[in-house]
Amino acid sequence: LRPQDLALLNELLMQCQFDPAVKVVFLTGDTAAFCAGADLKAVNAAARDRGIEGSELASEVLQRIVTMSKIVIAAVSGPASGLGHHIATVCDLAVIRAGASFHYTGPEKGIPSLQLGALVLPMMIGVKRAKELLIRGGVLSAERAVELGLANAVVPAAEWDAHLDALAAEFTARHPQVMALDKYQ
Repeated sequence: LRPQDLALLNELLMQCQFDPAVKVVFLTGDTAAFCAGADLKAVNAAARDRGIEGSELASEVLQRIVTMSKIVIAAVSGPASGLGHHIATVCDLAVIRAGASFHYTGPEKGIPSLQLGALVLPMMIGVKRAKELLIRGGVLSAERAVELGLANAVVPAAEWDAHLDALAAEFTARHPQVMALDKYQ
């Protein structure tokens, strides 16, 4: 993701937040990658122009996902690396296509975890497991991501589209104010 991608994603999330016709938001990529992470050189350069840290640009998007009243579902269709695994982590639900994975690359690239992802991750999987992922890095298979609590379900590739359609239908039929209140429980 480049700075303009982060700005666009943030804007689209804001539009979804204030559009009463939107009841659920899906964030997805393709089988090549859910999200390969941030373009660090471009993000850091853009952040310097604004007088902030590069991580703050990405944190704006993560914060928007966490604070919006709409349900946000990560549909992880391919590898989620760097910022990609942070995005999936802060979403309300995450479904992962069989064969997709989470890549914790910060330790090998010398990049510390974004604050929000590092705060949410221990609540989801426990402090020791979160520290291990953030300090050691590595790749988690779809099955291991579900086992740890980073994703809700592994979906076979042949069922992927139908599963996402069923989730959309399920959440569209629910009461938006109740979902918004329950989101913060």
